[in-house]
Formats: sequence, C-alpha cells, structure tokens
Amino acid sequence: VIGAEEEARITRACVERVKTSDLKEFAKRLNFNNSCVIRAMEGRALTTEKDIAGAIDTIQREEHAGAITENEMFNVPERLIEEDTLPPPGKIEGERKFPKLGFKIVQLSNGMQVAMKQTDFLDDQVLARCFARGGLSEVDQKDYLDALYANTIASELGSYGVKPEILADILAGKRCDVAA
Repeated sequence: VIGAEEEARITRACVERVKTSDLKEFAKRLNFNNSCVIRAMEGRALTTEKDIAGAIDTIQREEHAGAITENEMFNVPERLIEEDTLPPPGKIEGERKFPKLGFKIVQLSNGMQVAMKQTDFLDDQVLARCFARGGLSEVDQKDYLDALYANTIASELGSYGVKPEILADILAGKRCDVAA
C-alpha cells in the first residue's frame, strides 16, 4: 500500500505517457464477465443471486444506453479559487517591525494585517493562518452550540465548496493543510 503523496508522484510520472487508445483498450476489459466483484453486506442474508443478476442487467442496459453519467466526485479542479473571482489585493499602508522577535506586521488597505516571519527551518514552507476578531465569547447563549460546532461542520462539508475527499486529491503530494 502506498500513500497519497507517492501515488500522486507516480501518477504525474505516468499520466503523460498514457494514450487515449490505451485507456479505451483497458476499459474494454472492465466488465461484469471478467473484472467485477459484487459484495453484498447486510445483517441478514436478504439479497439473492437473482437480485444481483438483476442489478447487473440493469447496469449493463443503462451503460449501453448511455444513461450512466460521470460521477462529479472524480472531477478534480486544477485550482481551488479561479483567479478572476479573487477580490482585489490590498495595498501595503503600513508596517511594524519587531526585530527582537524577528517578524513584522504589514497593514493592508483592505483592513487585513499580515504577520510575517522568515525562518530556515523548512525553507520551502509557507504557513498562513487567519483570525477574525470575536469568536465564541461574542456569541449569544442560544447560538453557542451552533457556533461551537460550525468549524467541524464546515470541515466535513468541505472548504471552498470542495468535498474533503476531492481536496485531499488536489493536495496529494503537497505538504499542505486546509482547515475551516
């Protein structure tokens, strides 16, 4: 078993060499007669061989009719946010330096403050964290539980409108983490 990073590396190395004709030839070999395993998992044995045969017939009929569409889960976008949808960047309006601690804070025209510190620990790593004023301490008591679990729910639904499993594919091979 290989990890996602190794799988991504191998895929990038091989994908340019694969031709469409190779994929079509391989796909012809994938059918119920020679490459399919159907596993029915249930508490009590209710599914019969006749039920499975009926499901296979339905799937084959729909495949030949073109009624089975591509699963959107396998459409992995090239980028999380399209450049034309990004807000205009802020301009630097001020800067405060903290030489004893080795970092500086830049004030942007859009109200954002960016704290930066350069290290030689991992020279190819950029860490970014964002914080907003407020938080749970400013939420009404009646909304407290909703606010408390909002981050967990947002993480389960996906960041940037991308399901977590798709985000994992996008980030495969990269040392990166996205959290809500």
